Amino acid sequence: MRLRIKLALAGKEIPLNYKHYVQSLVYSMMGMSDKFTQLHDVGNIIENRKYKLFVISDILGHFKINNETKSMAFLNNGYFELASIDEDILIEVTNYLNLNRVIHIGKVLVEHNGYDVLSPRLEVKDVVEFESISPVTIYQTEENRTIYLEPESHEFIESIKQNIINKYLLVYERYPVEFEIKIIQTKRKRLVHFKHSFFVTYDITIGVTNATHELIDLLLCTGIGSKNSMGFGMLKRL
Repeated sequence: MRLRIKLALAGKEIPLNYKHYVQSLVYSMMGMSDKFTQLHDVGNIIENRKYKLFVISDILGHFKINNETKSMAFLNNGYFELASIDEDILIEVTNYLNLNRVIHIGKVLVEHNGYDVLSPRLEVKDVVEFESISPVTIYQTEENRTIYLEPESHEFIESIKQNIINKYLLVYERYPVEFEIKIIQTKRKRLVHFKHSFFVTYDITIGVTNATHELIDLLLCTGIGSKNSMGFGMLKRL
């Protein structure tokens, strides 16, 4: 399930480093039930890795960068997308939006213009192509050092593939059919700030061969790479 949350941003400025504000907003909209507290604090664990099984896009729209205030000045309204394989998450978010007209992005009050429920395209092709709408980050930790992987590397692709397999096991409790990932295009390298950290990220287009309906749905609802619940690795289908 996937939502597009529409924001009345025309004429407003929000911080350039907004991602942790949006993540906090999403968690606050979920509420404080035991299920969502567990999701926030622990998540779903497989092979000593934690997965939240939801993903957030960038805030999208037309804006100019104000370098003096380190903010994004929007020329028109914008939106962000939220997706999860767990429909309970999005039901709670829509309930919140139905009851609350104004949301916070940091200290900025923003009215929302409702939301659209988006229907994923699940039809299968020889190669199913996706484009990132929040940047993808892949890294390894060695001797307390963070090493970021580049899309051109074999390790980058294998890490994406294993990430997908682990999520598939969590959701469906079985392995997916054999599939392959190909990097079609690396559009941009970005250094993205999240709270007190920086992440090396990439805007990319990928192709997936031998994709099933279940695999396509998983990719669209959980994203790829690391830190999906922090706003990294969300995809749209081309």
